[in-house]
Amino acid sequence: MSEQKDIFLKKSEEIAFDLKHRATIRFNISKYDAAVDRGMKRYSDLNLAKTRASYVKSLAVNNLHDYLLQFEKNITANGASVVWAENTDEAIDAVKKILIENHSKTVVKSKSMTTEEIELNHHLEEIGVESL
Repeated sequence: MSEQKDIFLKKSEEIAFDLKHRATIRFNISKYDAAVDRGMKRYSDLNLAKTRASYVKSLAVNNLHDYLLQFEKNITANGASVVWAENTDEAIDAVKKILIENHSKTVVKSKSMTTEEIELNHHLEEIGVESL
């Protein structure tokens, strides 16, 4: 059995029987359930709301190209830069180039599925940049 698996099993067993942790989880789930209930009550016809949301989502997806160009125009007007990447390699290369040119040692980023999918942290480590 790998060391990581041993650590995971040990920690999961500890946390599973931690009564304080279980109380915290129970409390948070109850808050979530209450919020969902309040949210559902905001709609007199939940199915109609779901249908409308689906329609708006499809409009956004079908017009994403136009929205991205509009976003680029607006954000560059406010002094920001946009980097377009066709694939993972281009995205990683662009980020690495920016960090190297600016002699960056640390990057603070939000949790993002995109950075997870392209394994950005691994690539940052390659160039000696710490990710927070």
